Amino acid sequence: MNVGLSLRTVQKFQEELRVQQTNLDKIRYLAEEILQSCHPNAVRIVKYHLTITQTRWEQVSVLVHVVQQHNGNIRITANAHGIQVVNSLYRAAWNADAV
Repeated sequence: MNVGLSLRTVQKFQEELRVQQTNLDKIRYLAEEILQSCHPNAVRIVKYHLTITQTRWEQVSVLVHVVQQHNGNIRITANAHGIQVVNSLYRAAWNADAV
């Protein structure tokens, strides 16, 4: 089913994000070290790039969360539709037995 493939893809991407979280933490740590020893004119540039990195990370994290929620809604809808089909078949079989 296509939904399952999408779910696996999202889960794989989430795992990759967890791995990349370590890299983001290293970037923050190195930026703090650089800020302590850099020329005062460079502080603004370092903070700017750190802000961009953090903002992009947050955007990707939110996007993954939204996709995960969307996939959950699709699964719920697919399950509800499956239940409706089973109920219809059951009713049809029940009515056929009654005749």
